[in-house]
Amino acid sequence: MIATAKRLEIVEEYYFSSKLREVRQLAAEGKPIINMGIGSPDLKPSQAVIDAVVLAMQEENAHQYQSYQGVPELRQSMADFYQNNFGVAMNLTTEILPLMGSKEGIMHISLAFLNEGDQVLIPNPGYPTYTSVTNLVGAVPVYYDLKESTNWEPDFEALEQLDLSKVKIMWVGYPHMPTGARGSLALFEKLVAFAKKHSILLVNDNPYSFVLNDNPMSLLQVEGAKEVAEIILTEEYGFGESQFACLDSLWTKESHWNYKAHNYRSGAHGIAQALPAEKMSVVGTDWRTNPVTQIRWGIRYITMRYDTPCKAWSHFKSRNYY
Repeated sequence: MIATAKRLEIVEEYYFSSKLREVRQLAAEGKPIINMGIGSPDLKPSQAVIDAVVLAMQEENAHQYQSYQGVPELRQSMADFYQNNFGVAMNLTTEILPLMGSKEGIMHISLAFLNEGDQVLIPNPGYPTYTSVTNLVGAVPVYYDLKESTNWEPDFEALEQLDLSKVKIMWVGYPHMPTGARGSLALFEKLVAFAKKHSILLVNDNPYSFVLNDNPMSLLQVEGAKEVAEIILTEEYGFGESQFACLDSLWTKESHWNYKAHNYRSGAHGIAQALPAEKMSVVGTDWRTNPVTQIRWGIRYITMRYDTPCKAWSHFKSRNYY
């Protein structure tokens, strides 16, 4: 008999496979089961989607090998999705790769970056596949606990106490499975700063942004907005670091610097939470989708009404609005 590879000695049955078998057994025994353990859609695709798939299968080249990168139209649609929903520009040639699912992506990333003995920061609780693939490629899982007391966010002080010299990848997933914690741009900023400091590849597994969530976010939104605001404050208004610190505190509290943040009760919108939102049109007609327009309007509003960001922040702290 031909011996199998040693790596198979550490490969176990997929977590959800074993759990679903247990669920089926319980159901067969007549026990009432409410299965909240897997995000399997319970609605069939719309007829328009079904018709489009049938039509695509009838195309002349449908039976042939397809592009290994996905057809350009699909990748362009993905780039448009990120631009329209997160305000993030993506290069469809170098930054987008369609996959069959998250497991394939986790495997590709791990194979590309991990050597035997490298370490991987994995959330606990978290998606079991992070551990499975890490073990499969010969790397070492290092778990970091997520606790309700810290809103299911990493304890950065505890992480800094670890020997991170062998850590190559850090897996995060917000909105988080299984706790449902949404995360925030403020958290993403901390994660990016931590990863940069320790030269760690940071990967946000993000399938749930639009599930019961009025404020979808992407890790890729982090870079840029604050830098723009700081440049405008210093070069156009002559403010220093202390005023930017106040502005940062104010807009982190209001929107976490999310250009799509929307208060459905009041109608306030954007990074500066303009109310009514249409007021931002005095700066630009693209105020709904352009963070720079929102920032320019917000700074203009603050200087006209409060003179400085620190005065606006002081007003907010005393009255919970500005």
